[in-house]
Amino acid sequence: VPDPPVYISAVLPYMSRLVGEVADGIHVHPFHSPSYVREVQRTAIEEGLARSGRSLDEITFSCPIMTSVGDTDEELEATREHARMMVSFYGSTRTYSPMFEHHGFHGISDELHALQKRGDIPGMKALITDEILDHYIVTADWNGLGPALVERYRDLAPHVRVTSYTAAQNWSDPGSREKWAHVAQS
Repeated sequence: VPDPPVYISAVLPYMSRLVGEVADGIHVHPFHSPSYVREVQRTAIEEGLARSGRSLDEITFSCPIMTSVGDTDEELEATREHARMMVSFYGSTRTYSPMFEHHGFHGISDELHALQKRGDIPGMKALITDEILDHYIVTADWNGLGPALVERYRDLAPHVRVTSYTAAQNWSDPGSREKWAHVAQS
C-alpha cells in the first residue's frame, strides 16, 4: 500500500520551498490571490523542486476559494460582505501581510490588527475596499461561477484542485446543494 500523499499548508516562501523539496502537494491558504500563488508560492516551490530534482508535475495545488455567489444583487452583496469579513479577519494576522503587500496594499495588516485589538469589526470590514476584496475572492452568479473559477486558476500549475471555502454556509438548503453540484460539473 503506498504511503498517503503529503500536503503542506504553506503561506510564506520558505514553507513553499519545503513543499517543493519534500511534499506531494500544497494546501494553499483560503486567504490568497492567484497572483500571489503564481508569483510567490509557485516560484518558491520551483526552487525546492530544483533542489530535490523533481518537477512541478509532481505537486498538486489544493486551493480553497472564497466565493461571492448569487443570482440577485442582494445575494451577491450578502456573500461579498461575508467574504469581506473573512478577508479582514485573516488579514489582521500580520503573518499574512505579504498577501496584501504583493498587491501594493502596504500597512493594511497592521491597521486591521489594531482594529481587531480594539474590537472594531465594522472598522476592519471598512478597510477592505472592493478593489482589495476582488484580489482574494471570486464573484459570480451561479451559472458563471464554474467558468470563473476555471479561468482564474487554469494556469496556476499542472495539477490544481479547487474547493469552495464558503459552500458550507448554506449546505443545508437542497436548492443550494443543487447549485453547487452544477458548479462542480462546469
